[in-house]
Amino acid sequence: MRKPREIVEGSSYHVTARINRGEYLLQDNFEFDLKKMFIEVVHRTHQIYNFRIYVIEVMDNHIHMMIKPEGDSELGNIMNSILSTFARRYNILFKCHGHVWYDRFKSKVIKNSQQLINTIRYICNNPYRAGMINNPLNYKYSSVYSIYAKIKTELVLLILSIMDLTDKNIRSIYDDYRKEFSFEKASAVNKALGFYPNKPGRPKKIAVCSQL
Repeated sequence: MRKPREIVEGSSYHVTARINRGEYLLQDNFEFDLKKMFIEVVHRTHQIYNFRIYVIEVMDNHIHMMIKPEGDSELGNIMNSILSTFARRYNILFKCHGHVWYDRFKSKVIKNSQQLINTIRYICNNPYRAGMINNPLNYKYSSVYSIYAKIKTELVLLILSIMDLTDKNIRSIYDDYRKEFSFEKASAVNKALGFYPNKPGRPKKIAVCSQL
């Protein structure tokens, strides 16, 4: 049986979802920007449900977000809407069928200020640890890049439109991360924060539409 999801009213959650079989389904595509399409789905869902987003990071085979549901909105409804909508769009776009996401999304309750800081930094460091980019501050499918981007591209504006930076504490965490960033710190892996401690890095699999 599945372990019941921990839900604490008024809390923020670190959520992640992995592509089925760990395939690089979201990797760069010459014809379609699938990472941007995922962010567009989050934007659409943000207009339907009441929640705050403090962090978003779209990788090649999984996603990370920090979400705080508000009002009557529930974490399960928010994430199910995001994941199912993206899956439908993907299957229609590539004329596929079957599961896009592996199992249900995973979540952790943010219980204290230190966990909040560590989780934001953990998520921001993800593309560097996965070997996708030399500096996570330059990874364009992330909230940390969008916050400090000098050129406000369509993608940057899209990410900023779904983020809540009115919380001065959240903004200060980003500012401190940027000031204190070091490659040594970024390389360190805090397994207590991860969802898949025994599966570091990126799986060596290529997405094949017919197998989804």
